[in-house]
Amino acid sequence: MKTVAVFLLLAVAPVFGQGTNSESPDQTGGIYNGRYWVRCPQAVKAGFVVGFNSAMQMGIAVSAQDRDKFAFKGTVGDLVMALDNYYRREDDLQMPIWVAIRILKLERDGLSQSEIGERLVADGVWHAVVPAK
Repeated sequence: MKTVAVFLLLAVAPVFGQGTNSESPDQTGGIYNGRYWVRCPQAVKAGFVVGFNSAMQMGIAVSAQDRDKFAFKGTVGDLVMALDNYYRREDDLQMPIWVAIRILKLERDGLSQSEIGERLVADGVWHAVVPAK
């Protein structure tokens, strides 16, 4: 997981930008992240998940293909608990919540950490980082 975390941290910066000095620590590129998530009470977390799932199901601003990318099998409580567990890893606190949901969905689908990274690059969520030689 540490390798993926390093990859993610390196990859998230170019996609979401460095932000401004005035950006809240609860946001990465203006999008709520794990720092926000861990401070929320359970009712707010459940509301966030319900709202996110409702937006995906309505499909107003997303395609059917994108809806499938975030279809998390289980209850609202299952996803809240999965996000709580995900954000217990200190390295992942800057990850936007919507990206964490995508990662958790891919984990539930049985993809390895390297496959998850490749899929997120393919989906355009972040860019591959190639070490300098």
